[in-house]
Amino acid sequence: MNDRESAIPRRSHPWIAREGWSYLGVVSIAGSLLYLGFGWPGLAPAVVVFVVIAFLLRDPPSSIPCDPLALVSPVQGRVTKVESGLHDPWLDRDASCIHIRVSPLDVFSVRSPTEGKVEEQWCRVPDAAGAEHSRRFSYAFWTRTDEDDSLVTVVSAPRLPFLHRLQVSLQTGDRVGQGHRVAYLLLGGDVEVWTPVNVNTEVRPGDRVRSGLSTLAHLVHQQPATALRDE
Repeated sequence: MNDRESAIPRRSHPWIAREGWSYLGVVSIAGSLLYLGFGWPGLAPAVVVFVVIAFLLRDPPSSIPCDPLALVSPVQGRVTKVESGLHDPWLDRDASCIHIRVSPLDVFSVRSPTEGKVEEQWCRVPDAAGAEHSRRFSYAFWTRTDEDDSLVTVVSAPRLPFLHRLQVSLQTGDRVGQGHRVAYLLLGGDVEVWTPVNVNTEVRPGDRVRSGLSTLAHLVHQQPATALRDE
């Protein structure tokens, strides 16, 4: 990462998410048919629907802060809970967890909180007793940084019939950049970021965060030792 902020290219992440282009295409076709049949009065409702969908599926680019030890927010939303001293059910370790709620009016893109390698992915809750009866889907990915810190990002939301709410663009073994777009959570949901215990949390419950821009926490590492000492 260079000294300047690393901006995600607009051409790679257009203002309207690619996942929504098919919806806009259907509305455009329907609007054209309504216009042919009823003229401008018939087209007006389609224009309104088009604008509403375009707003909901907006995907503005983010400028990633130049801070390698920062954990950026993977989503836009509101912090609902910050916990420490927990048992991480994904990696079986002591950990902290930051919970974020993404509303249906927030941006739905999901980004990687840090740079590193995707070690593993899961697609259900690790609680066997609740997984079989849960009406919520759950997806998680484990990222290991170059400093050997491990983070698990968990995305969950209620299932809706006939609607594919989560699309993921990651493969296990991929290397992702800090703030890199990795998934799309249509209509929002809940996101958890499981971190090592050695973090300085920067957010509190109630804080609004922006994906790829807001800093959730900083990883803490000892300063490297040096052979030069003052006499």
